[in-house]
Amino acid sequence: MNCLSLLILFIGFELRQAQILDHCKIVVASNTDAGDSQQVSAAVPLPGCIYGEIEWNHPQGTLLFTNSLPGQNYELCLESDWATALSGVTELTNGLHVPLPVPTTGRPTCTLASQGRASLLLYAPRKVNGQSVYMSSINYLVLDASMVHGSLTPHP
Repeated sequence: MNCLSLLILFIGFELRQAQILDHCKIVVASNTDAGDSQQVSAAVPLPGCIYGEIEWNHPQGTLLFTNSLPGQNYELCLESDWATALSGVTELTNGLHVPLPVPTTGRPTCTLASQGRASLLLYAPRKVNGQSVYMSSINYLVLDASMVHGSLTPHP
């Protein structure tokens, strides 16, 4: 196989991977007129999305991010990417609100599902000099709990 054929094969593989992950991308937008009291919602697209990106345009207020896999034990994780801008993350489990660390490079934040459901509340970044952030982007992962040796991020 010559170099050109190998390059074409590699590019084809990368394009297929991009198409597979594209249906797992979530795009949400806050209402810029509603202010910081609003909440927008997003859920992991099904079936089969175990990794993807959340693009939150004009982030204001909070974003409720959920996943539901009845009968399965898993962790829902957030992982920092090139445009992550959040002021906080809270785990919502069984009516409790538990603050978690904001994910940073190399340090994801995870919650263990309870009865097949996992919910994380993401807080929009604070305004800088009175100006809102245009976009925040963060990656999500759904990890089978039987394959994870303890949580990736210890709970406080």
